[in-house]
Amino acid sequence: MSQVLRHARSLRSKLERARRARLVREGGAATVPSAARILYNHAVNRIGGGMFYELRRYTINAGRMDEWVRFMEETVIPFQVASGMVIAGSFRGEDDSTYVWLRRFASEAERERLYKAVYQSAKWKDEIAPKVAELMSPDIKVTRMVPTPRSVVS
Repeated sequence: MSQVLRHARSLRSKLERARRARLVREGGAATVPSAARILYNHAVNRIGGGMFYELRRYTINAGRMDEWVRFMEETVIPFQVASGMVIAGSFRGEDDSTYVWLRRFASEAERERLYKAVYQSAKWKDEIAPKVAELMSPDIKVTRMVPTPRSVVS
């Protein structure tokens, strides 16, 4: 294994531990130190790590946005983080029907593994999916994105 790859994996591990520790302490979305994040992404990009983000845009049913945000923050996001997902951000739009969130994946293989772990689980199928269907339109827009070299989100 190359020295750059070993260094990238070591940094990634440290970043994930820091992110999880902050998530537990603050009870919400966590950020990691930007210098460490930049170093990790630089190393991964040099070795073709395939890291990307998934921007997901939902239309929330009329009058249900506050309930949706609570459900995401108290149920969906904690469940997905516990399953290994990295949630980079969660946002409500200026209108009362748009909700956007951002997830990060190290590679397509990781995304496939995490999708299977989350969406094929009994908890998702039996508890979470029925509530999702009640609160939002099935019209989901997903955009995959790769940060540019000077992006602060990386």
